[in-house]
Amino acid sequence: MNKLEVKDGNYTRGNHALKPKRKISTPKKTKELDKLKKLRKDKKNKLREKKNNSKKSISLIIAMIFILGITIIWRDGKVFSLQNKLTELNKDIKSMVVDNESLKVDLLKTSSIETIKNTAESNLKMVIPSKDQVIRIEEKQNIEIPKEKGNETKNKSFLTKIKDVLKR
Repeated sequence: MNKLEVKDGNYTRGNHALKPKRKISTPKKTKELDKLKKLRKDKKNKLREKKNNSKKSISLIIAMIFILGITIIWRDGKVFSLQNKLTELNKDIKSMVVDNESLKVDLLKTSSIETIKNTAESNLKMVIPSKDQVIRIEEKQNIEIPKEKGNETKNKSFLTKIKDVLKR
């Protein structure tokens, strides 16, 4: 059966350990082992740093993509709202053009001489005057409109003003 034996501080079990070998450590081997452990530790630290750097760069890329997506959506929203305003303005322009055309037609209808005559006779109770009711005034052919004196004096220089005074 498997019995536990104790030899030189090492425990061994029955048949499997007939001649246990002792591990003897020498200073040279311990230095090599320490170097190997240090190299393994450095490799692990470098790998950990690379993983951390890659995680940082990936998170930075994700943040940049997120910000870029938000700005694109915001600008698309602005463009959409501007397009809506443009279509509303175009509709307003079309309706105003139609209204303007109808007003022009109404103006042409009401500005005809027959329409004015009918409106004056029916609504305003006006009558065409007879020859006895008409008063004619003779026109003068040479009618002069006096100019304002203030404007002439402002435009003339000092010497021209003196000449005008002396000529009178």
